[in-house]
Amino acid sequence: MARLRNDHIVTIFEVGQEGAYPFLAMELLRGEPLDAWLRKNQPTPDRVMQMGVQIAHALVAAHEAGLIHRDIKPANIWVEEPYGRVKVLDFGLARQVRDGGLVTVAGTIVGTPAYMAPEQAEGRSLDERCDLFSLGCVLYEMASGKRAFDSATAIGVLRAVALTEPTPLRSIKQDVPAALSSLVERLMSKDPGTRPSSAAIVAETLEAIAGGKTVARTLLRATDKPESLRAWLLRRAWPIAALSGFAVLLLLGFVLGPWSSIYRSTDKRPARAIFRGVTAREIVLGMSAPFSGPARELGREMETGIRTYLDYVNDQGGIAGRELRLVALDDGYEPDRAEANMQELFEKRQVFAIIGNVGTATAEKALPYALDKQLVFFGAFTGAPLLRRDPPDRLVFNYRASYEEETAAMVKYLVETKKVRPDQVCVFAQNDGYGEAGFNGVAKGLRKYSRDPDQIIRVKYERNTSNVDHAVQEVLKNPDLRAVIIVATYKQAALFIRKVKDTGRNLLFANVSFVGSNSLAEELKEGRAKYADGVMVTQVVPYPQSQASAVLKYRELLGRYRPNEKPSFNSLEGYLDAMILAEGLRRAGNNLTTDTLVEALESIRNLDLGIGPHISFGP
Repeated sequence: MARLRNDHIVTIFEVGQEGAYPFLAMELLRGEPLDAWLRKNQPTPDRVMQMGVQIAHALVAAHEAGLIHRDIKPANIWVEEPYGRVKVLDFGLARQVRDGGLVTVAGTIVGTPAYMAPEQAEGRSLDERCDLFSLGCVLYEMASGKRAFDSATAIGVLRAVALTEPTPLRSIKQDVPAALSSLVERLMSKDPGTRPSSAAIVAETLEAIAGGKTVARTLLRATDKPESLRAWLLRRAWPIAALSGFAVLLLLGFVLGPWSSIYRSTDKRPARAIFRGVTAREIVLGMSAPFSGPARELGREMETGIRTYLDYVNDQGGIAGRELRLVALDDGYEPDRAEANMQELFEKRQVFAIIGNVGTATAEKALPYALDKQLVFFGAFTGAPLLRRDPPDRLVFNYRASYEEETAAMVKYLVETKKVRPDQVCVFAQNDGYGEAGFNGVAKGLRKYSRDPDQIIRVKYERNTSNVDHAVQEVLKNPDLRAVIIVATYKQAALFIRKVKDTGRNLLFANVSFVGSNSLAEELKEGRAKYADGVMVTQVVPYPQSQASAVLKYRELLGRYRPNEKPSFNSLEGYLDAMILAEGLRRAGNNLTTDTLVEALESIRNLDLGIGPHISFGP
């Protein structure tokens, strides 16, 4: 169950054992089980279908993972408050399909009789369609207010499941759409072969009914009734004849020679673009980041995380049959080079969207170009306000916290926990948009403690240089200072810290996450042990060695695809960026354009990645 990642399945964060006690660490759900909810509510047919779609999507995820639930019932379905989202619980009876679903000897009841498929009650071999039978029973109960199969005893219920047909929904509730009544009837068919063949078809059919669309074709496909060979041949007589004639011509072509080369050449033609950066075979994503210069580790680690998750997706068959390909260009952390990279990514590399660009100063040039060319700008490695405008830019999606949020956390910790007076805090910052964004966050945080922003001591250095001596001297001129908030990259931050500490000043140094924690630690290790004392870094992703389920998967995949890389905050951020964007691409489906991706991303509500907090986007 912990392997399953779906909005509509309860999340397992950790599985382990403490002494003699095995345990599960699960997400905390607020609300109540569906059976309790139904005692207080009579859902409309539209609400029944809406909730049914969510349950069906949960089953799709489980079945794709090779699991059948075997105990779908209202008590195992949760209705969340205040959103009304549905989640499937309790996989205690789940079984892998390849095991035949058999756990007990024939004749033993495993499951809940009123929702149990006939083949399950008989102890026969099971597949995913037993869950669909149970789903039909749940939909029936939600729509009618009554159980489909009911009796005073368990044996009586099982007899009803095996021998009787429930009263049609339309006979109980006139407002139930005929198509919904028909679908529920098919789901509760005694013969698994006449039920819909998959939960995905059930979800599709429910969505079609709810949308008022014609569903006759969908329902016919959902039935998957086998037809006789004679009927199949008659219905396909003309196409078979035509294909046979073509096969003869093709065979002659191979014999004659020139036709053979023409035929073979078709496989070598590049796939025709469906949309910029999108073909039938692949989706091309772009990235501009520093892979050289003093900030190179930031770009390298972000790229590592992104590529790790993309490799995993591609090994799973891609998205809608398309592989995800990343084109990453080096900008050296220079704005002009970043702008040139954006132009190359759009005009020459024909990328579909941008993911994981690194830096604020570089974003000041890259973002306007992306907006002008209508490129989705996703998951940039910066907390700057230019990516967080109000109202927001339609094409910009952020995962990480803002610098304002990070520096506010620092100020609160320094003042309230470490008891540093507001006038004892100064700022060491890069002299560009990145440093400005960080300083503004500190100023806003200190204003809450009555500190005038104009009185905050602020020292600077120039981007991509190592000249921090002037900043060090300015700090040393102020003996009352106790803490420095650093808005820099790792090399300059480490150099500044070491030079200040070499003078004997014992200050607290708080760095924003962009500094690059692993790289900063490595730089500080090169000197005396005392250099690391009192150095803090705020973070916007979980600890890379934590036991959160998504982080466990990240470490597993990093070991599989990048065995020489160590887990880090930055590569984890890139990994999570790719994870969220992939969810948007999945939701956009086959018809992938900039507009459908934006709409798909905006539809994400309370997405549980397995890291604790849920992810939500919106217009």
